[in-house]
Amino acid sequence: MSARPSATPLGNTMLYNMVTTSGTIAISATPSTTFVTIPYDPPYYSGEFELKQEDMAGIPATIKETKLGLYIQSVLDETKDLKPTDEELKTLKVMKQILNESFGEERNQIVPPSANKEEDFWSLLALAGWQIRPEDDTNESYRSHFMREDVLRSAKTHLEGNKKGRYTVYIHFPKVKITNARKQSLDLTDLYVKFVVNLQGKFLDTIEGLRSSVTREQFDARYFHSHLPVFDPMNIRFRPFCLGTGPLQEIILVLRDKFDEVSFRLFCLNLGTYVEYESIEGRPHTYLEGVISQGGGPIEISGSMGEAALNYLTNTILNNKEGRRGLFNISVKPNVIQFDPTDELEKTMARILIEYYKSIRYDVPTAEQQRWIVYKTPEGVYYNASRVRRNASDNPRFTKETLLVFKGQEIHFNIISNEKENEKEQTREYYANPSFTKELCEFLTFSCTKSAIRNEGAGSASSPVRDNPVITTSDPVVVPAGA
Repeated sequence: MSARPSATPLGNTMLYNMVTTSGTIAISATPSTTFVTIPYDPPYYSGEFELKQEDMAGIPATIKETKLGLYIQSVLDETKDLKPTDEELKTLKVMKQILNESFGEERNQIVPPSANKEEDFWSLLALAGWQIRPEDDTNESYRSHFMREDVLRSAKTHLEGNKKGRYTVYIHFPKVKITNARKQSLDLTDLYVKFVVNLQGKFLDTIEGLRSSVTREQFDARYFHSHLPVFDPMNIRFRPFCLGTGPLQEIILVLRDKFDEVSFRLFCLNLGTYVEYESIEGRPHTYLEGVISQGGGPIEISGSMGEAALNYLTNTILNNKEGRRGLFNISVKPNVIQFDPTDELEKTMARILIEYYKSIRYDVPTAEQQRWIVYKTPEGVYYNASRVRRNASDNPRFTKETLLVFKGQEIHFNIISNEKENEKEQTREYYANPSFTKELCEFLTFSCTKSAIRNEGAGSASSPVRDNPVITTSDPVVVPAGA
């Protein structure tokens, strides 16, 4: 245990706050007993356990060296050479046949437990009741807890009957088009789904996922799938899917109790539907709208940075009398002088914003600034342009380690990039976020209408603004100085 930096007396008990690499751990100590509270959120263990002070000295350096860790490794060593009989493999053969029929033989595999001892260690630890991340191997609290005999007995109970039956199933989705109720969609590549079963086909945990390739926009957003947590580029690993309360979750619960062919076929059918749909109602981990803003309108600009940028845009455009010509569609209607944006206005504002970055000396735009520039399709759909705005991603850093071995091939992470995409990227034009053009046009509409009415007389029976037929022109009108 690390040193205790602070202590507070509570009668015969001392309350300590100990800071570790995993956070602050509160320790309540009596002369003979210590209670340690681990501040982890589900699915990781969260709770209070008891340790004798005399046991706190000489704790092993890693989880793998603790009593529980050594037991897990002994199980791995014991079972690595065990060969299941044909009768024992009967259920897995049925499962493999259903996987082939549902996804294709080339898109799934069932891996025996000896294929990856490192991964199997943490998988077996999870089956023993402890969902712990490999990077927590040196966590002080876990190391202490895993020296307890009652914890070891509990783990042995959990693992009874599953020692030689931990088979990992991988399913590969080369291409997925994920959509939601707002008719938004996103193309995903190389999605892998993983789950663990025993020899009887019973699910031993939930389903997990990762992707081995993403686009630059998806990389910038740290997006794998709407129902997976955001990923760390330097620590890419399988993470549990958020299943909510849908049919897939219910089927998995059935399969965790007992394997049957009908339920597994339903699982495969629902899995294919699940990975293709973002359930907005179920509150996804990450919204695809965060990767590509479309349909319901772009993200609104707000905050002091947005206001400063809008003021800069307004002054730059209105102070350039020649440069602003043709930037607006202006309609003189019965009750208003209406300003509407043109494509040229949006493109001009985007160029001004890029220069504005430099003027305020931001080498890497902030999260707020990254929403200022967008792409626009001929249909008027706006797309996130974070690839251009986030200069830091020009040379993105990510793990070079093998993510998994699939069909005998080592799978590594990569960012999708090809000549066709690069050529398309270079020919794209940038547009200002429509929130900026909307604010500017509303300001001009209000100011010019107000000035025109004031000049004609607030109570007059006749006014060009009220009485003239609709006139449309691309020439700008001068904003009255007093408006």
